[in-house]
Amino acid sequence: MLHVHSQKVPLLPLQADGPPYEPLAVSAAAADDDLLYHSKHHWTSAPWARRLGGLADRSSSGLVPTLVWLPLLVSIFAHIYFRMFSTLHIFLALVWIGLPAATVSTLATIASRYYSNSSTRRDHLKAAVLVALVCTVAWRTFTTSPYRGLSDFSQAPANNETVFIAVNLYNSEHLFPAFSDSLLELVDHLGNDNVYISIYESNSHDRTKQLLSLLQHDLQLRGIQNSIRMLDNNRRQDMDRIERLAIIRNEALNPIQAGVHGLHGRTFSKLIWLNDIFFRPESVLELLSTNEGHFDQVCALDYLPLGFYDTWVMRDVQSERPTPLWPYFKLESDIAALRKGDIIPVNSCWNGMTVFDAKWFLPTGVDGSRNTSAHPGVDDGPIRFRTHPECLASECLLPSYDIHVRSKQRPLIFVNPKAVATYQWRDYYMYDCIMRSNIVNLWSRIWQDLISHQLFGFLIEIGRKKDDCAETLRSGWKKLL
Repeated sequence: MLHVHSQKVPLLPLQADGPPYEPLAVSAAAADDDLLYHSKHHWTSAPWARRLGGLADRSSSGLVPTLVWLPLLVSIFAHIYFRMFSTLHIFLALVWIGLPAATVSTLATIASRYYSNSSTRRDHLKAAVLVALVCTVAWRTFTTSPYRGLSDFSQAPANNETVFIAVNLYNSEHLFPAFSDSLLELVDHLGNDNVYISIYESNSHDRTKQLLSLLQHDLQLRGIQNSIRMLDNNRRQDMDRIERLAIIRNEALNPIQAGVHGLHGRTFSKLIWLNDIFFRPESVLELLSTNEGHFDQVCALDYLPLGFYDTWVMRDVQSERPTPLWPYFKLESDIAALRKGDIIPVNSCWNGMTVFDAKWFLPTGVDGSRNTSAHPGVDDGPIRFRTHPECLASECLLPSYDIHVRSKQRPLIFVNPKAVATYQWRDYYMYDCIMRSNIVNLWSRIWQDLISHQLFGFLIEIGRKKDDCAETLRSGWKKLL
């Protein structure tokens, strides 16, 4: 039998045109694709990924209703809580609620698309824009507008001026403990030895007297000189309102009338008047620093839900009354100053919180720097609250008027819009907190400046009331040169 010895020939792989070993490369790529597929399949099949996808689907389907109803409900709540309708509530609901809700929904949708390998560059750009917007809103919300922000007095040393603080309270239980806390914090900055506090209360029907007793105890523990008088005098209830209020305000000046003209041999330099208000201590310090402390009188702006409150007392340099709606003032120069947070010269003001040069309330012999009267026959003694014999003028307007009458030149009377006073906690939260935020600037420029003032300013002017005492008081106001 013949044995055929066959030789084994190595088998070579079939090669097509191209570089050698390409099938190995293809196999590696296929393996990578398979790994990527299984990896994505693993991620997309994970429970949390399925939940994310479900959230994205629900967010996408419910996005429009959410963006409409949630901000709408929040703005309606704000209208009710702050007791007025305002486009600011709608604006804040959109940027504080609507924008974050839209961002979360959109990011969930994009994340779901990413893990299903269907996201696009446009999705990534949209996500980046929304996140940037949310960050911008957060930054502007928690920063203070330079036009509305108070100066930083935390590190500023007290100037050691002696200050007399006068307060009238009536049924003011709702102010405590915020009022007493703010007052004590103010005294801490001014210095215990530099402040005298005089508070007069009468005929309150709530717990004002008990709360004032606690405040008086705190003042005595701190060594702060004070006079807190709590009386009931029902006979005054039958008086004319202005006459009665003038008497009550003069009661708060009783220590000065009794001979307390200073502290530790130093004459009072400033007289601070506080109504029954919510206030920041920094607002009072802002008033004291107005025009570097050179003024005859300076006032805050006080607010109710609708807007500016004390339209009966304040008069601009042309003796025009303000309106309760922004921009309050009539002169464009005053409106421009209001926008910038600059001081505004006025003829008269009170506005819930005001500071006087104390010389106007002290006897002439105590401080000889007071000017003699420019009008013969006019009382040149210390200013006191009074009524006007010829017209119904507020007892709070007449001190400003009396300063004009007794001055040889126009007195320095200003409104400092950075200082804020309010009468209810809700208004304090709106005007002394929210309105100071940088986020409000955008709304202010669009709504207040463009729409409200430029387009519908004539409607606001309709609400400007006539001054019934204009002719009677005209001769006493000193004109702005």
